[in-house]
Amino acid sequence: MLSPLILECARPQPDRARLRQFAAAVDDWDAVVSQAEEHGLAPLLHWHLQAEGADVPEAPAHRLRDRFRRNACRNLRFGSELLQLSAILESAGIPVLAFKGPVTAWTLYESPALREMSDVDILVPPADARRAYDLLLSEGCVSNYPGADWRMFDWLSETSLNFGEVPIDLHWASLPRLLRFADAGAGAWMRSRQVPVAGGAVRTLSPEDLLLFLSIHGAKHCWTSLNWLADWSRLAARPEVDWDVVIARARAGRASRTLSLALALIRDLLECPSPVDLPGDPIATALAQQLSRELRSGSGWPHTTGQRIRFAAALAETPAAKALVFWNPLQPTLADDAWLRFPGRCITRITWPGRSASWPSTPPGYFSPACVAFTSVLSVIVMEYTLEGSLALLTLSTMTRLVPPPAARTTLSKVPDAAGGRHAVFIRRDLG
Repeated sequence: MLSPLILECARPQPDRARLRQFAAAVDDWDAVVSQAEEHGLAPLLHWHLQAEGADVPEAPAHRLRDRFRRNACRNLRFGSELLQLSAILESAGIPVLAFKGPVTAWTLYESPALREMSDVDILVPPADARRAYDLLLSEGCVSNYPGADWRMFDWLSETSLNFGEVPIDLHWASLPRLLRFADAGAGAWMRSRQVPVAGGAVRTLSPEDLLLFLSIHGAKHCWTSLNWLADWSRLAARPEVDWDVVIARARAGRASRTLSLALALIRDLLECPSPVDLPGDPIATALAQQLSRELRSGSGWPHTTGQRIRFAAALAETPAAKALVFWNPLQPTLADDAWLRFPGRCITRITWPGRSASWPSTPPGYFSPACVAFTSVLSVIVMEYTLEGSLALLTLSTMTRLVPPPAARTTLSKVPDAAGGRHAVFIRRDLG
């Protein structure tokens, strides 16, 4: 069961009496600290326990204190690197917007050390994407996918690099292509604002655009982490948010149900008053209740690819958006391209569904023997009619190396999946 102390810390304005009450009732501090770490709330837990003078055993207290200090140092490094990256790109005439990570840490919390982050996200105009990528490489950034076809980056509208020890996600759309039914589009640049970060300033999305983005980002990941809900509830409570604008843009982007889900979650899970009254959406309400139950129980939901797809399909408001939900798992990722170079996008369409042949029970990105069988059938059918079908058959011969002979030495390799946040696991044959 999720500790109520964790939920109280996630609220924008925790009740001090409830914090003391929940802290006094804790009988397994190691479990509570582990839950806080899992949800990215360990710094907040440490902050509130210190403020209330809670009696915490030495070992978990040291664990929280150490994580808080390391997070503070990491966030300062991430913030300074963001300023440096922005300066590099802007000096070349490339506009930059920062969002998530450092921006939320410096603008939504009492201290930037309270918000954990794993990378720095920057957004550039689509027309400048390739130039920005090449410029960052020339300045010492290292691509996580060296040699990958730029068409894969362009398809996903994002790529990832490392700037020293700082992971960088370079975007040229605030949402991946297949989730862009509610993208703020070019208007986001005109509505952007400047905010302080790490002693400097960067441009970011307007409060209304950022709130919608966080709504869709949380829904994309099924709100499995409470730190996303903590970000959202803090931004939603800000007086500068124009809710008439938020609601209008959500309706225009067919994201009203996604917005309603976030509002229902802060009401049901965090017990926060709703900052705005929206007409009830029974689907969003039902999804919020199920997510709240699963998060409180500590089991997490959805568990499988199939459940995630059904969750996303329930949120989609138009037939086109629902079709994209089911089309998304069949698309290649950067990890896929790193493993196997396809001759063309058409071939990718033909062969790739096999990677999820065991779907919906298998997480995306995992290969199975059924992949070869699936590809074989499609290739034989298609090669009768198209030249690309013969290339598909050639691709099949490469994929059969997934099952090497006993004499070959095999290793399991893990490649980060930039689109879904997981790892693609594949078998690499080594004949050396």
